[in-house]
Amino acid sequence: MENYEKKMAARDESLDAAMKIVPSARKYEFINTLKYADLKDGQVVVDYPSAGGYLEPHIDCEVKIQGVDTVENFLPLGRDDQFPTKEQGDNFATMPFASNSVDRFITIAGLHHLPDLRPFFMEVSRCLKTNGVFVVAEIKKGSAPAYFLNHYVDMYDSCGHKGLFLDQSVCETLEQCGFNNAQMFDETYPWEFESVEQMIDFVRGIFSMDLASDEQILAAVDDALGYEVSATGVNFNWQLSIFRAERT
Repeated sequence: MENYEKKMAARDESLDAAMKIVPSARKYEFINTLKYADLKDGQVVVDYPSAGGYLEPHIDCEVKIQGVDTVENFLPLGRDDQFPTKEQGDNFATMPFASNSVDRFITIAGLHHLPDLRPFFMEVSRCLKTNGVFVVAEIKKGSAPAYFLNHYVDMYDSCGHKGLFLDQSVCETLEQCGFNNAQMFDETYPWEFESVEQMIDFVRGIFSMDLASDEQILAAVDDALGYEVSATGVNFNWQLSIFRAERT
C-alpha cells in the first residue's frame, strides 16, 4: 500500500508539472466547459477536483471560486482558498460547504473512477442553491479518449487505469438526485502543442505514462486519437461529454 501511495503521489506531481509546462494545451477544454455554467459576477463557484487551479484563469467575470480536491498533494499547488475533502471507500464524502450556499458547481474529468455517482450528485445538490447549476465534463463511454485511457494509459501507467465512463443515463441519475433539466452535450476540441516532442512530454506527464518510451506514446496517440502537424504546431482532438443540470 505504501508503494502504491507513493506512485499515486508521483502521478499527481507529474500531472501538475505537465500543466505548468504547457498551461495552454487544454484551454479549449476549460473554455468549452465554462460556457455551460452561465457564470455571473458575485457567484460562488466550486471547482472540483481543483488540482493546481487550472480552471480559474479561463473565468472572465468576478466570481468567488472555491477549489476542492481529495488529493492533499494538490492543495499547495493551487489557490490559497482551496479546501481538502476525503472519499469514503469507493464513494464521495461531504463537501466543506454549507447547504444552499453555492451558485455553480463544476467538475472536469474527476468522476470516472466512482462506481456510484449518486452519493456525489446528492452532495452537490445539498451544496447548491435553488436553481444553482451543476456542470460535469467527463469522458464519454465508447469514445476515442475512453479507449486511449483504458487501453494505452492502463498499459503504460504503472498504477493502471480502469475508467468508468459516462453516457446519456447520467441525465436520469441526476434527476433522481435532486436536479432537473439534465442535458448531455458532446464537445470535441484540440489539445495544442508547439511540437511533437512537447506533445509527447505533455501526454506522458498528464497521464503518468511512466512505462512508455517516446515512440510508444506517439504510436498510442496516433492510433487512438490521431494527431496533426502544421506550420503553427501540433494538435490532437479530445472529447468530453458535458452534463448540465439545475438544482430543484
